Amino acid sequence: MKKIKTTRPFRSRIFIVLTILVASYSAAENVETALGSPDAPVTIIEYGSLTCGYCIKFHKEVMPLIKSRHIDSGHVRFIFRGFPTSKPSPF
Repeated sequence: MKKIKTTRPFRSRIFIVLTILVASYSAAENVETALGSPDAPVTIIEYGSLTCGYCIKFHKEVMPLIKSRHIDSGHVRFIFRGFPTSKPSPF
């Protein structure tokens, strides 16, 4: 049985391609949106998806209450960080 010898240049090319893909994806997804004062004593960080039904429901029903009661008063800073899901929501 003949053994196939792998070469290092092939491995390094694959590593470089994978590194570029991961860096590109990470850079595209690391966008965050913030509401409220950066000096607020409390910071809420939400990891959510624009295709998640529960996230959409939260932003339609709960977020207006948090914004009017806590963010607008300067007590809370709210940060949204995108965490995409694979399928669109039925909502």
